[in-house]
Amino acid sequence: MRILHGRATLSVAIRNDDTRMAPADMTAIPRSEHPRPQFFRDQWLNLNGRWRFDFDFGASGVERGIPADPSSLSQEILVPFCPESSLSGIGHTDFIPCAWYHRTFSLPENWTGDRVFLHFGAVDYDCQVWLNGEQVGRHRGGSASFSFDIT
Repeated sequence: MRILHGRATLSVAIRNDDTRMAPADMTAIPRSEHPRPQFFRDQWLNLNGRWRFDFDFGASGVERGIPADPSSLSQEILVPFCPESSLSGIGHTDFIPCAWYHRTFSLPENWTGDRVFLHFGAVDYDCQVWLNGEQVGRHRGGSASFSFDIT
């Protein structure tokens, strides 16, 4: 089992192709509605909102140990917005070869024994995901949705 019900730490590395997209209210959870209402479930947790973030211009974060210890991430980004968008709170429009996102979250106790999926609506281009320091998956492809089973 990858995730123990309760507190979990999630680290995401994204290697990007050139993607181009007004400061947002960083206290609100943007796009809090379920992205596909016909698939809504009672046991659904929206991870949009504030995430720790940093650029990785040398694409060396794995070697530097970011998945196990993301404490070096020095910025904050508003997800689901990309770092090129001013809505993210970053607004960096130059090419970003790699970026790291990190978020800590807790699963409700009543999810114990259930399968838990981590779903991404869109990532461009190469996404690697770690949960509690353990790599759970990798996805390559532009703006296609994908999920990882983290149970």
